[in-house]
Amino acid sequence: TNYADAALTNYNQLTASRTGNGAVYISYLDPTPGPTTVVNSTGSPFICEGTIFTLDAGDVYGNATSFQWAVTGGLTILAGQGTSTLTVQMGSTGGDVTVYGVNGCGNGFTVTETLTVNPLPTVTATATNAAFCIGDSTDLTAGGATTYVWAPISSTNTTVTVVPTTTTTYSVIGTDAAGCTDTATVTVTVNALPTVTVSALGTVCVDDASVLLTQGSPAGGVYSGTGVGAGNFSPATAGVGTHAITYTYTDTSGCTNAATQNIIVDACVGINELNINNLLSATPNPATEVVTLTWNPAVRVAVI
Repeated sequence: TNYADAALTNYNQLTASRTGNGAVYISYLDPTPGPTTVVNSTGSPFICEGTIFTLDAGDVYGNATSFQWAVTGGLTILAGQGTSTLTVQMGSTGGDVTVYGVNGCGNGFTVTETLTVNPLPTVTATATNAAFCIGDSTDLTAGGATTYVWAPISSTNTTVTVVPTTTTTYSVIGTDAAGCTDTATVTVTVNALPTVTVSALGTVCVDDASVLLTQGSPAGGVYSGTGVGAGNFSPATAGVGTHAITYTYTDTSGCTNAATQNIIVDACVGINELNINNLLSATPNPATEVVTLTWNPAVRVAVI
């Protein structure tokens, strides 16, 4: 009898036995696994540094009960040893992946796949002004890659202009021609404006002497306005009327703020008010017609 069977030609072990009644029984063991194929989930043997990907082993005969994996170089096995799917991370260098199937008959053929690393781009992010005052702007510029995506602003430009109101960290993801990405960040510091005040300046007569201006706070600022020079206000220079006096202060961060108060310059035409020892007062003053003189009744006046 010819026991050859095309379906069994791939098997490596046949066992024949005869029983007492003359019947012959044929049995066989599964052979060692056949050739194994490896499918890379990235679809390319060139893989970006740091990428986590999977490798799937294909069993030609379909009789492997487990798979034995090994890696070299910068490859690291993360999960899947013993199974048909291996999770691997690419390091800074490439390497080889080998795999073979295993069953009760032994080890199958070993298959090797060589994987090459694509280094990551070195992405940079810089600011024209890393620190500035609220209300100002700065330009952020990315470099080191081919395309860029900024956050928290939404832009794909290489250079962007931002006007943050608080200290903010910006990030940019750069992608090179190989599809590998890297991220860079830049922080810009926003300084608040100083709080500046000027107390009331009141009224002066046009023929009064110059007035030293000390009403601004914090100290160390600069006064400006009509009739102002070297920190003094000259009523005669300013002339009769209402004049705005501005006090400008710059803090140690270079931020500037200002406050303004009006000063009134009066002509003060008429009888100057007499108020020596509260003896006599004149109202109204200044006046153009009738003036009322009032004596303090509590004071005795001797007329000589």
